[in-house]
Amino acid sequence: MALGLSAPAYAEGTSTTASGLSAVLDQPFSITADRLEASPSRQNYVASGNVQVRRPGAVLYADSVRFDEAAGLAHAEGHVVAVDGSSVMTCDRVTMRIPELFGGIEGAELRIKAKGSVPNLEAVPAHQARRAGRDELIVTADHLERPSGGQVRVKGASFTACDCGAGNRPSWRIWSKSASIDLSSGAWLTLPVFYVLDVPVMALPLLYVPLGQRRTGLLTPRFGYVSNTGFRFGLPVFFALSRSWDMTVEPFYLSERGAGMDLELRYSPSRTTRGVWRPSVVADLGQFEDGDWKKSSELFLRWAVAGEHDTRWAQGRLRADINLMGDPAYQSDFANAFLSRQAEYTRSRVTYSQRWQQDLRAAVGLQLMQDLRPDTYAGSAPGGLRDVQLFSDQVVGDFGAQGLVGAGSVRYRFMDLVLDAPSRPLFDGLQLLAQARLAVSAFAAPRPEVARFVRADLRPEVALPIDLPLGLVLEPSVAGRFTAWAGRGDSNNVSATRLAVLGHTRLFTDLSRDFGSVVHRIVPTLEHLIIPGFIGVQDTPGALATHDEIDALQAVHQVRARLHTELLNSQTGATYFGLQTWMGRNLAWQDSAAQTSEWVSQADLHLGRDGWPVLVDLLGRTAVRLQDTVVTEARASVRIADRLGDSLALTWARFDTVRPDYMLVGLEELVPSKTIRPEQYLPFDEWRTLATVPPDGPVRQDFRPWRAYSGLTVSARAHPFKPLTLAFDMTLDFDNDKVLRNTRSAVGWKSPCDCWSAYLSVSTARDREGVQVDFGLDLARLGSVSN
Repeated sequence: MALGLSAPAYAEGTSTTASGLSAVLDQPFSITADRLEASPSRQNYVASGNVQVRRPGAVLYADSVRFDEAAGLAHAEGHVVAVDGSSVMTCDRVTMRIPELFGGIEGAELRIKAKGSVPNLEAVPAHQARRAGRDELIVTADHLERPSGGQVRVKGASFTACDCGAGNRPSWRIWSKSASIDLSSGAWLTLPVFYVLDVPVMALPLLYVPLGQRRTGLLTPRFGYVSNTGFRFGLPVFFALSRSWDMTVEPFYLSERGAGMDLELRYSPSRTTRGVWRPSVVADLGQFEDGDWKKSSELFLRWAVAGEHDTRWAQGRLRADINLMGDPAYQSDFANAFLSRQAEYTRSRVTYSQRWQQDLRAAVGLQLMQDLRPDTYAGSAPGGLRDVQLFSDQVVGDFGAQGLVGAGSVRYRFMDLVLDAPSRPLFDGLQLLAQARLAVSAFAAPRPEVARFVRADLRPEVALPIDLPLGLVLEPSVAGRFTAWAGRGDSNNVSATRLAVLGHTRLFTDLSRDFGSVVHRIVPTLEHLIIPGFIGVQDTPGALATHDEIDALQAVHQVRARLHTELLNSQTGATYFGLQTWMGRNLAWQDSAAQTSEWVSQADLHLGRDGWPVLVDLLGRTAVRLQDTVVTEARASVRIADRLGDSLALTWARFDTVRPDYMLVGLEELVPSKTIRPEQYLPFDEWRTLATVPPDGPVRQDFRPWRAYSGLTVSARAHPFKPLTLAFDMTLDFDNDKVLRNTRSAVGWKSPCDCWSAYLSVSTARDREGVQVDFGLDLARLGSVSN
């Protein structure tokens, strides 16, 4: 007997309306349809017209569904759409087990959605489910079977991430005789064939395709060419170790140097901790002969480690920045970027800082310096720089007198302890502010004849800001400097002490005026500094000298005038225009003649508001030595960009043969004192880039003499149309025979249907013959890594 229900009808597996279905089901389950017919004697139930069969997390749409109670099957026909978790399956007819909705399908299409791209996919209407969100993988198969909730088996299947619209063939696809898919991780393909625009280009016996942005599997191979390493082929493998840890391992082969491996470990186990580590190793078989690199039988095992770690607490922080190399030539041999190859030092540091209330801050750190300058080790080892072990105690080369010496002689500041007491009132009702700083550093070196010692530097300071008429503020301050050294050198005890008093006075005012949308601010400042002299040592003994920011202290008497003015956006505080200019003078003091510093000016202009199609940034800086009217530095840059990412930037710079004096201001000076050697202004703990490019290399961060430079840097980015990106960078050196210092041209293409992207870059550099070529291909979301 058939039971007819008028539309619309609703039935539950536990209801009396269609009680026979409850024998088939073992979990909550619902059906909605325009009409439901039941034939209990035949154990058949038929739902027709906009049928929806739902269970938690899944839904089946069809024109009609016949339930066979005896066999425990559901036969769906007409516009069948099955949604389960993050997958959408479509076909014309399917037979599935109930209530799990598992079964086999002929001529099916399976779309696996990117996780998070469609919240509550089972609630999306049937006609929208197929196109909803972002497809991570599209599978069309002659036969598709779902044996369990997260497993799919297919035969005669085609895999692609390209959805280029109805009737359009995908840019790429992978055909496989058979495949096993785990919807939560990835798919194993048997006898896969890779097609580009339906043209077969590669076949493999087996392939694993990861699903999701953090799935273990092979990434896209990487190709490149560099003149001193030859062709490079790398095959990276991504490992999703856990939710908070992942790793990429890339074994690679260099045609002219040998094999190697790069590893990148990333982690973020909590909101307050993160880190990334990048060890690399190369089994270098290269030998330089007749102006070219060739393979030899001699093996050099070379390595480098870079990484960082950061953990924060409510009142503290632990940070590590590591850059270590096994030999001084590793960076220049294998780094891709021109400036990276010219690095002359590496520094590794681990620092822990802590704050107690508002009264005291402390930081303790360990650090290690490595000297990578080639001339430090000239003629040192039979195998060249690759033979130099930076962590050994070997004495290498003929050490020069200028600057630092190399491994085995260079002295490392391996420990720092800094205690800071921030500025606070000493007495209630009196604006007398006090602060203090204690810095303790320990120095050592591998060679016994170089001194090992501890240095402590204490600086207490008091200041008394005084409000004057016309909005002026006078802020006199007095600071004491007590420094003590103690240690051993050449098996003898060495020690020294120094005491100095510093007087500093600042007179300034801060004026502003609101013009509605723009605020004009101007801050004129006049400063005076006097360091009368020292009690104890004046010039640090050679055994104890470190040429850092604490050692660089001399008796001075100086004044400086500074003017800072800017136009600000009154709503956002963004700067439209800024100008600062200053000049100072060394007054006659202790048999030294009076001298005027350079006149330094810097201006920047930013044009562009919300809604403007083009943004313009202008920057200029000059340093002029007034006594002989020499421009020691001049630079100007302009950058024009639109909101689509197109940009053009030009920077012109010129430097005199004499280094600009303003770059040499020590920690306790307003202007250069002319009494401290220039190299002493470059402390180990805060390396300052010298903005010049000497003829034999790029920007230097060392103690080498300043050289004249005049050059132009051009950088451009363009997107002529959506899929295409063009980039170009070039640096010209007008003071060198080889005017062209380095270039880089790149072209990138992203498919309109967002399923693949590729780039090709070609670089040239003064330090390498020929060109460097890099090629990258990203097949949509097949194994892409997102951090």
